Amino acid sequence: MLSDAGSDAPSVLRALHTSVTVADIERSVAFYCDVLGMDVRVRQSSDTPYIGKLTGFPGARIEVALLGIPGDNHILELVQYKEPQGALGAAAPNAIAGHHFCLLVNGIEELAQRLRKAGAELVSDPLEITHGVNRGAKGFYFRDPDGHVLELHERARQ
Repeated sequence: MLSDAGSDAPSVLRALHTSVTVADIERSVAFYCDVLGMDVRVRQSSDTPYIGKLTGFPGARIEVALLGIPGDNHILELVQYKEPQGALGAAAPNAIAGHHFCLLVNGIEELAQRLRKAGAELVSDPLEITHGVNRGAKGFYFRDPDGHVLELHERARQ
């Protein structure tokens, strides 16, 4: 079991948060909270010199929302760059430097319907996983309002 205490040896202790850059933080907060059931833990703005140095964009101004993921201590960080504004990137699962993150869910069929009603682009309907360690589970990919790829995964029924 990993913890934050203990040895002073250099090591990874645990995941702290996952961050995605968004075009409109209000729209994204509404999507992740209203559609996927996350909750806002912290909202903050920053234009401190530290942020510019950390991000590599001197003079950066950002809006941040830290969202709690139900049943988990992991945080989803939504960041909107007010300055400098970035360009829309290609978020494809097969793109080099592409990404997706996966959420473990119950009621995957109902969540797919909720996502469709919210205007999310589903790559497929929920599919049964037919081989590998997750055989019998269900999953599908979809895109959030900014095109980030997410996966929903429901464990196989015992």
